[in-house]
Amino acid sequence: MCANGFATGWRLPGKKSIYKDGGTPIETIRNGAHWKYADCQPEDHYNGSHWPQHAMILNDSILIFILGFLTLSVGLNLWLTFRLIGTIRRLPISTGPTAPPLPVGTVITDLTLHGFTDQQPVTLSDYPNHAKALVFLNSKCDKCQAKLPELRASLDKTHDLGVMIWILTVEKRRRIKAFISDEVLLGATLRASQATYDYLNPQSAFPYYLFIDAENTVQAEGMIGDENWLNFMEQIAQEA
Repeated sequence: MCANGFATGWRLPGKKSIYKDGGTPIETIRNGAHWKYADCQPEDHYNGSHWPQHAMILNDSILIFILGFLTLSVGLNLWLTFRLIGTIRRLPISTGPTAPPLPVGTVITDLTLHGFTDQQPVTLSDYPNHAKALVFLNSKCDKCQAKLPELRASLDKTHDLGVMIWILTVEKRRRIKAFISDEVLLGATLRASQATYDYLNPQSAFPYYLFIDAENTVQAEGMIGDENWLNFMEQIAQEA
């Protein structure tokens, strides 16, 4: 082996090694390029395990490029995955049960809910002379967040109109407190059992409402912002 690490006497097929003074190789010519050999012995032969230094550098560069490209691809894939998860979470309608909503005319039996702030039980029969607007929001729903100011203003107007606006939830307390920071809105928020929540909102729709009259009969249901909801907001504004 040569002192520089290359196999001595290395030659490509059809190429000649130049020797001097009894066969000591001085240089090998390949495609016009010269590699000098200082202390090579002609009896050594290339065994396929040694490459010119510039070829080794080229191979390292290619390897670094491939590793960088793979790292970038993995990072991009993770970014797209998280973006997709975030988009799914912000959808106004979740992928919950496919049961139809409660039809108009359904009489709701007395339900027991619990106040979010004081955790005291609240039933429909506690307010026999009041109509109720049951509102269903979700902290992961951007459209729900946009409805909070409207709901806050409506609570001030419905106080003396015989209408109760209740926000129903099954989410964790810390998440609701981060989502609804207004104390008045939190006072109108009631916790429901999962069974009660699924009964009133079987499609897990957000932002969703359910109008029931003083006899606890369903009068209308739909997404906040539809025609019935706008009519409800208009009536509140006129009577306030």
